[in-house]
Amino acid sequence: MKKPEDNTFLDELCDSRPSSRIMLREAWPALSPETQMTVLYRITSDPNYPEDLELMERALSSSNPYIRYLAVRCPWVESRSIEEDAEKSTLRDQVNNDPSPLVQGGLVHRDAYSQLVGLGPDPARVLAMAPDARITLLRRVKHPVDWFPKLIRKAASQSLPEHELHTLIEEYLASHVQKKFANASLDTWADRDAQRGLGELWRLSAQLMPQYPHSALLLITRLPTRTRGSATQCIPEDALAALDDAALVALLHRRDVDLAEFRGQILVQAERPGDDVLEAAASRRVALSPAQFATLLTLPERIPALEYCEGLPLVMAQAMKECFRYKYGHARFGELTDYPNDAIRSQLSRLPPLEQRQTVKELRAYQLATVLAPWPGQTAPYDEFARSSELIGRGKPWSNHVARLQRPKALAVAGDPWATYCNFGRYFDIRENYEALRQFSSGYYPDDVPDGETVGLGASIP
Repeated sequence: MKKPEDNTFLDELCDSRPSSRIMLREAWPALSPETQMTVLYRITSDPNYPEDLELMERALSSSNPYIRYLAVRCPWVESRSIEEDAEKSTLRDQVNNDPSPLVQGGLVHRDAYSQLVGLGPDPARVLAMAPDARITLLRRVKHPVDWFPKLIRKAASQSLPEHELHTLIEEYLASHVQKKFANASLDTWADRDAQRGLGELWRLSAQLMPQYPHSALLLITRLPTRTRGSATQCIPEDALAALDDAALVALLHRRDVDLAEFRGQILVQAERPGDDVLEAAASRRVALSPAQFATLLTLPERIPALEYCEGLPLVMAQAMKECFRYKYGHARFGELTDYPNDAIRSQLSRLPPLEQRQTVKELRAYQLATVLAPWPGQTAPYDEFARSSELIGRGKPWSNHVARLQRPKALAVAGDPWATYCNFGRYFDIRENYEALRQFSSGYYPDDVPDGETVGLGASIP
């Protein structure tokens, strides 16, 4: 392809001054097709460029369909008065009779604005067009956020071939989605409208799964999950509930999809999901309530899915690994089965100081639970705490601390450290009670260092 003429020359030809328009009309026959395309693209994209029917007539006489399409992009053939302009009528007839679907798509784009302002083109009319003309129309036409789902549902009701519907969705995603849903907006109303439209697209993806699975997966893998102005996911619950296994796997493996609570629900639902769904649900951060986690601990066939799960609280990770090892008899679960001191220290060091201290408190309380009510088969939870029976029993010289650990001892659930831990509730939020717990597990956790200090990866714990 030839390189277009010098940009300075193009700037002069594309200027809206009368002299530049004269130059353009005179130079038109000598311009290369590439330059004609460049000129038409620029002047039809300029809302301030005045009407020039003579130039349009020359462009519509080109043998190149793309040049004719660029000419049709401008609104110059539309009548703006009660009396019909004969010259415009002739040009419009010429466009109507153009054999190229590309040009026809550009024509309907213009007609949509004159006939259906604010509504978007009639879906039935769009689907009656040739496939290439539909795509051309969809590339440029502006429409409300709920227009495209209406178009696709109409296409599905007419049993449009999957490859044609897939192409429509592909064009829409490329031409409009980023602009409509990812750009920042200072208009609260506009952002709410965008959230509503995005939610409707997610519902559409679920509805398409039975009849158009490939098109549905295209939406599921490419649609944004939130608008730029929204802090929450815009995927409606009914859309999530309607997704089949293939759709769930595609959605949950996306790195930009959180849905931590939804992932947790999948892991503990009554009907066992497929292995690929379990793996996908555990591939990102999972949010589990203490009760949900207790349910998960009764489902040993699902626990391995969480082996390398991101973001699981350390106390849950430790309880899960010990339950899997001691209660269900598996020698190894993940690379941290034994949870040695340096492994706990390494993970805790990555947490912010306040979160680190809270996590240490949870780990201490769970450790006490394993002493009071060890897992079945867990004869000696930690050799480091062989003195624990003396501390809980006679208690000397720790009588004050022992007294504060008697209530937790009464809450023990035999063979279930997690239930015992949950029964502790907020007991150790009380300073004196937590100090007793610290004395019980002294020398093991990073918050044994002086206040204001944290433990790094290379630090040591006395």
